[in-house]
Amino acid sequence: MSKSRCQFCRHNNNYLLFEEKESKIFHFDVACSQDHFVVATKRHVKTISDLTMEEYIGVMRIGKVISDKLLEQNSNIEKYSIIELVDRGEHFHVHFIPRYRNEVEELIEYVFGEKFNLSWNDSQDKYTWNQDNANRLRKEIQK
Repeated sequence: MSKSRCQFCRHNNNYLLFEEKESKIFHFDVACSQDHFVVATKRHVKTISDLTMEEYIGVMRIGKVISDKLLEQNSNIEKYSIIELVDRGEHFHVHFIPRYRNEVEELIEYVFGEKFNLSWNDSQDKYTWNQDNANRLRKEIQK
């Protein structure tokens, strides 16, 4: 994938919450919850092995800062899971996924499908992205 087509490299990205020296923070329409965010390196690299130590520390540091702020502001979040998913993207990024109190069963169902059936149950509500939620996250992070 070329840098010009990369969702993390585009400059006019609606999903971009803000950026720092080494990283960019995003909230995408495929988020599994309203407090799910993604941290990507500014430099277009494919894997964790391609990162400099400064880039790695930058990604993890800002992820911790943001997750700490969201944990402080939302008492329903118990903790964050940090996941680097193998997907179609060719730009290194890490998902910070909130684990809400009393929702372990729902997370398992989301990941594995109802009763580990790897198919989505259409009767379940699935979180959908919208610009209002991205703006809310942007404001909470910048407090």
